[in-house]
Amino acid sequence: MQRSSFQNPASHEAALTDYATRVGQHRKDRRALHIRLSQLSRGSQFEHHIRIAMNTFDPLLKRFEGQVFRMWNNDLIVTVKGASLGQMDEYAIRLQFLFSGDPNISTSDDSEFQLCHWYEMENDYPAFRKLAETFEKKAAEERERNEKAQSPNAVSSLDNPGGAVEPLTPILLERFESALETADLSPMVQQQMICAIPKSGEPQAVMAECFVSIAALQKRFLPGVNCLSDKWLFQRICQRLDYRMLTALPELVQKATVPLSINVNVATLLSPEFLKFDERYQRLTELPLILELQSIDLFGDMGAYMFAREFVHERGYRLALDGLDQMTFPLIDRHKLKLDFQKIQWNPEILSDVRAKKREEFIAAVNKTGATRVILCRCDDQRAVDFGKSVGISLFQGRHLDQLLRKKAA
Repeated sequence: MQRSSFQNPASHEAALTDYATRVGQHRKDRRALHIRLSQLSRGSQFEHHIRIAMNTFDPLLKRFEGQVFRMWNNDLIVTVKGASLGQMDEYAIRLQFLFSGDPNISTSDDSEFQLCHWYEMENDYPAFRKLAETFEKKAAEERERNEKAQSPNAVSSLDNPGGAVEPLTPILLERFESALETADLSPMVQQQMICAIPKSGEPQAVMAECFVSIAALQKRFLPGVNCLSDKWLFQRICQRLDYRMLTALPELVQKATVPLSINVNVATLLSPEFLKFDERYQRLTELPLILELQSIDLFGDMGAYMFAREFVHERGYRLALDGLDQMTFPLIDRHKLKLDFQKIQWNPEILSDVRAKKREEFIAAVNKTGATRVILCRCDDQRAVDFGKSVGISLFQGRHLDQLLRKKAA
């Protein structure tokens, strides 16, 4: 396998342009695949996600004189000689499945491969050459913007909390993450109940997901900054907060009356920090803790997942797979993966997508998983609850459940 070995990100684009120039005289049997990871949410563009995506193509690259180029915006260009479209399809489909839980990927039947774009060099060479030149030009522009942003004259609202509102930038995010490392998050942590709804119709809280209040976080760390101005950077903030929950959780556990859940990734479960957390947690409570994983982490490195799974199950933790939708949920076998729960994200499109035969398949998947093992989350109105009940789901989470619980307590 050949890979670009340049340290300067800009040289990846230069290497691609050089490749495009050389391959112009040798186009036969050469193909390229443009993987648009930049279209994914920022939560799917961390370094280990990019590495997983690149490693997916290793067997193909070794067999067909392949190369993979990583662009400045995290897009990947995979080139091969002699591989058929069918052989490349096998790996592209695998990659599509790994990122299937990403909110920015459409799951409609008519856009199956929107994450990937093919180039047949014999027919598409001019377009491929233009793609390479565009990436090199954009990389140069990005470097110039970064150099200006990092100049001594650049002013940050972290240093001027009374300043005017400004957008969230990578530099502000970096400073925020540094401050977050030593911050006490306990005052900003909130909980959202996961509820069972019996025949009586009144929700009963059975679990509580812990998360950090973004409003409190912005007020404390990013005054004068619009955290929602860049949804990718905002999702990066959310991801970092999930990691910090390990620090804040022990104090919350002492007051808990139902099991708690938090978002983590596989790498976190294998880290020294989790071992330290586990030592404290085991002394504080006998309540199980639910660890919620994203599909990209679980399927990206099954070996690491299985190792982490055996460890956390032995220590009494429970595992949930989050980020599923009506399309991906039926594809997951909870029993084979030894998951304790699966979470499906409600969206109104479910009502039109899950019809007739698909509805029967969906109900069969719920029955196979277990009604008390499926959580329908992001339930913002009664439609979500009604749908969940109609297909056999008995656990719900979301703002609508929060409102029902408040009415019950009043």
